[in-house]
Amino acid sequence: MASVELWAGQPGPIIIGYEAAGQTFDKGDLVKFVAGLVTIAETDNANAIAREDASGTTSAPIEIELVNCNSLYVMSYGAAVTSAAADVGKSIAITYTIGAHVISAADSDDAGVAHIVAPLDPVGTVGGRCIVKFNPVIAGGNLFTA
Repeated sequence: MASVELWAGQPGPIIIGYEAAGQTFDKGDLVKFVAGLVTIAETDNANAIAREDASGTTSAPIEIELVNCNSLYVMSYGAAVTSAAADVGKSIAITYTIGAHVISAADSDDAGVAHIVAPLDPVGTVGGRCIVKFNPVIAGGNLFTA
């Protein structure tokens, strides 16, 4: 499974970006723009999804999908994280590992890049999947960083 997949709603706009140096992200990983180039997301400041694997070539064109903050996406909890009913409505912390961006925790604040809408697998599932909605203030508001 890709790190992030569209569950319901419309995909975001698909655009061509250009890779930053040394990128190794996989199709479905969260990415962002840094100094105008596409790089793997490593903090809660992601705003697009890679639609293909990185080539590793600086300035190579790459197709990405901007996150649609009105749509719902599927992400998985990490291998050692158990889903809980109390997670619904909370923002998420993400562990950014190439090819496996996973939810590492459900936080109580609203500062996360996405919020849990509903469990997709039964509550109590270790490494289970859930439906998330991206936070427009974070995902849409920080499209470009220096």
